[in-house]
Amino acid sequence: MESSRKLINEFGCEAVTACQDLMSRYNARKMALNGPKAVAHQFEDEVATQFAINPNCKGATLTRYRGPQEKASPETNDALMEAYWTLIVDYNVGATTQSWTLVPNKGASHQAEGDSAAKIAADVCAIVMGHGGTVAR
Repeated sequence: MESSRKLINEFGCEAVTACQDLMSRYNARKMALNGPKAVAHQFEDEVATQFAINPNCKGATLTRYRGPQEKASPETNDALMEAYWTLIVDYNVGATTQSWTLVPNKGASHQAEGDSAAKIAADVCAIVMGHGGTVAR
């Protein structure tokens, strides 16, 4: 996995031979070394990186809020004063897809799965930036 990281980041896991099969073992190994919280934070970092490099996300800001036990940055506090969306990733170590929910501060939520951090970031941006279709409820 380490030797293929550049290819995976550039083209996605599905484009690299055996990545899907090895990813669950790689994540399980990392969890054993670092613990599940560290692995989940690493995936969160990957989603944030994919969000930052995806041109379809231009104009949107991603900020992290880790709850009342951690002091939020001034940028996070400012973002929470505006219209915002909350992204919740139900990270499951070793799973080939990750479930996520996107909740606007007003309106209906969206639920989906993504097989990579890049896919999750792309789907979230499409919804937040209005690049997708409209779902009548």
